[in-house]
Amino acid sequence: MTKIFGLCPRCKSRIRIDNVERFDGRKILCRDCGYTIRIRDPKRALVRQESEEGEVFDLDEGLLLDDPDAANGDDEFAVAIDEDDELPAYRPLTRRPKAKKKPAEGADEVSSALVLNRDVNAAKREGKKSPLLIGLVCGGILLVVGGLAGGLIFLRSLALAAAAKFETPEKYVAMQLDTIPVTGIMPEGWKFSYGGGTRGIPIFLKISDGGSISIEMRETVGSSAKGQMMNDLKAGKEVTLLRSGLNEAPSVDNTHEFNRKVVIKDFVKYDEGSGLAIETKGFGEGRISDFTGRDGYFSGPIKGCRASIAGADHQYSIVCKCPPAQFKDVRPVFEKIIANLGTWGKN
Repeated sequence: MTKIFGLCPRCKSRIRIDNVERFDGRKILCRDCGYTIRIRDPKRALVRQESEEGEVFDLDEGLLLDDPDAANGDDEFAVAIDEDDELPAYRPLTRRPKAKKKPAEGADEVSSALVLNRDVNAAKREGKKSPLLIGLVCGGILLVVGGLAGGLIFLRSLALAAAAKFETPEKYVAMQLDTIPVTGIMPEGWKFSYGGGTRGIPIFLKISDGGSISIEMRETVGSSAKGQMMNDLKAGKEVTLLRSGLNEAPSVDNTHEFNRKVVIKDFVKYDEGSGLAIETKGFGEGRISDFTGRDGYFSGPIKGCRASIAGADHQYSIVCKCPPAQFKDVRPVFEKIIANLGTWGKN
């Protein structure tokens, strides 16, 4: 391996190149000033000169440097540095410029593969983040919706709690119910609607003050002997024809318990007290219980009473509702309407 030592023609900086055979005839840049210098192997230069001209190659002493390792006999003296005829003005460089590397063969394919792999990894990371992001967005939406719903419920609860005081009706009028076998009275000015009794549709009656106070009466047959037989037939069970008990009214306690299981399905929250006796005009003794509850998740609290009356052919469930703040004043009206219920046919 041959080493070259010399001085840069421009800045006179020391230049050393190991294994000069590889750089013979090539150009390099001075690391200090950036000047372009051509490198020649001294051995090859001497051989060429002797063979072509027959003269000994005269080294340029202005560019010679003694090899500090020459004493060992391992390296050669070298000055094979060409300089241009006209040198530009010297300007020191603070840093050596870095030469641009040429891409190796197949580098474009490797680079494309790396970019594609990076894009795939980024997509995977985004995919991992997506469920979390979706969860946060959905959670935020649910939080907002829940807050709005809670605010509406709270405002409605305040409105119901601060409802105007109920004024006791001064006059009651008879209801004209032509198509159902029920009679009764209601406060003057209140509204009512009714129907059923044909084509298998249960009888129903609804009375309302036009606002938040209502009384709903619906026919039920499940607690009577006839009703149990009908339920068994619908369920496909074997039924033995009973010659007794079909024309008898069921126990009002059984009817009241049966109706409770039906009514509770209409509420999302329902709490009921014990049943008390109430005497009716056309159905004998009935049962009545006070309750509290909610009609739906977004509705305000309600309070009312539930009553049951029973006859041989018809049994009824009665649900009376009003705002909690008005219940104490409205309950006597509920009792009066229930007590005056009767029938103009067979009960």
